Amino acid sequence: MRPSHTPFTARVLDELQPHFESLLDDVELRQAFGERLIAEMRGEAVSGEPIGRAMTDRQKLLARLLKQISLLNGLIEAVAMAAIFVRQFPYRETNEARGITKVAYLRYHYEHYLQDVYRIREALVTTVDVVRKDAVRSAPSKDTGRLAREHLDGVKKAILDAFDHVAGQRGRIVHEERYDDSELSRMDSLNFYPELIASDLFEGLEVVHEEAYRGKRAKVAREIERWQGELEKVIEAVFAELEPFVFGRERSKSCLSP
Repeated sequence: MRPSHTPFTARVLDELQPHFESLLDDVELRQAFGERLIAEMRGEAVSGEPIGRAMTDRQKLLARLLKQISLLNGLIEAVAMAAIFVRQFPYRETNEARGITKVAYLRYHYEHYLQDVYRIREALVTTVDVVRKDAVRSAPSKDTGRLAREHLDGVKKAILDAFDHVAGQRGRIVHEERYDDSELSRMDSLNFYPELIASDLFEGLEVVHEEAYRGKRAKVAREIERWQGELEKVIEAVFAELEPFVFGRERSKSCLSP
């Protein structure tokens, strides 16, 4: 389930709806709101003054959460597109003429996918931090605040653990400047010697190279597709953990278990 379609998101939107409707129902406010949106899209400086009635602290919290949901939704869509990109090598003649090999194209999109997964991890951690800060601040007692903080710290740790292997791969990309994969590296090495691949001295090498590339491409695509499904489940589970803290002022025992 995409982040934008979760029950948590529906509740955020439902509670913010009256605020948005108050902007849209007033002609002058609607016009001012539209003009600000256009200015922002053009990159122009806009006033920080609120349009219409200023948001309450509660509405500001929900607006911050909605921004995180939008970010997560875009990242999940990027992961879904990565599974499509790695299965193809468009404009082959044009790309190869520019020095872009099919292996380099595959590696680029796989590394970009790993970066997006890492960004999903960071976006989830930020979302938990937003809820954690509000839950502790608005807790009716110190003990309740402590239990909320401990529980949400546990949720954050679970997120970091779930993404541990991806974080390691992403770190290697950042510090080593590329993703290290033995299969891709072997194919990369052969790309330095295109005459060797096509040479009669090594009959069948070109076929083997192509088969290895196609096999790796299919393997990477399956991995991304599997992770996309897992990522959506992780996001949905995190939202379910956050929901009682955002919408339930009476904290449930399950949420506040030490």
